Amino acid sequence: MLSLLVFGHVAGPIVPSAIAVAIAGRWFLLVGLGLMVGASFVATVVYPAPRRSLLLLSAAAWLASVVGLGIVVLTLVGTDLDVPLWRVAVLRSAPLLVAGIAILAERGAAQPTTRGMATIGIAAAAAMLADVGTTHLSHAAEAHPAHVEVFVHWLHVVGVGTWVGGLAALLVSLPREGGAAVATVVRRFSASAGIGIGIVSVTGLMRAVQELGPLDNLLTTDFGRLLVAKSVLLVALAALGAGQRLVSVPAASRWLGPLRRIGGTELAVGAVVLLLASALVNVPPPG
Repeated sequence: MLSLLVFGHVAGPIVPSAIAVAIAGRWFLLVGLGLMVGASFVATVVYPAPRRSLLLLSAAAWLASVVGLGIVVLTLVGTDLDVPLWRVAVLRSAPLLVAGIAILAERGAAQPTTRGMATIGIAAAAAMLADVGTTHLSHAAEAHPAHVEVFVHWLHVVGVGTWVGGLAALLVSLPREGGAAVATVVRRFSASAGIGIGIVSVTGLMRAVQELGPLDNLLTTDFGRLLVAKSVLLVALAALGAGQRLVSVPAASRWLGPLRRIGGTELAVGAVVLLLASALVNVPPPG
């Protein structure tokens, strides 16, 4: 039976239903934070000016994050943690509170401000850091410095947010028809997504080296098998992204059909990747 990994500490065996609830809560949290980071990135870097649809996406993502965090905290009640539960809840919820205030402050405007959307993204990234940091609190005694592991893990999560969350934000905010202005936006996002893919690939490899241990663990442990499945899907995402760059980006000035079709597939695969990432957090690494 699997054990629940919390903050680098195995709390003991739990029933499969409890694991499923913990994974679901983590998935909602990761999806919500990733969408907020992606919406902020697209609003402040890709578009000349933020679009209201990106604020609405951020609001829905914030709600998903709050629900996910609530589930995660509830699953930790009564478990043997390395740090007080209240500290974990405060560190993770404080950035979400800032993001929620920023969303409320922008709700009445016809068009959100760049400062407001940037605040939402920074707060979501801070929530990611708090989540990753509290997950690795008890790793200080390992051979690699704990702060390095936290930083690499955080970059990995932020990279997924700007890449996959940014694609969701782009698809939500694009008009029905293509055009010169739309093509410029699509090209700009495609270039930034390439950087995100590189960050996710490098940090993912570094994390695997840190946590996996001997290569035999890839196929002989639950953690290793989940890692293999996640890696395969990330490669598939990268291939779909290459297809976007070769087919959809050049066509964006005429029509957006390929971008939307391939993008929808990317988002479906990305949702599964985040589900596997949520499961990995709840399985102790063999390394």
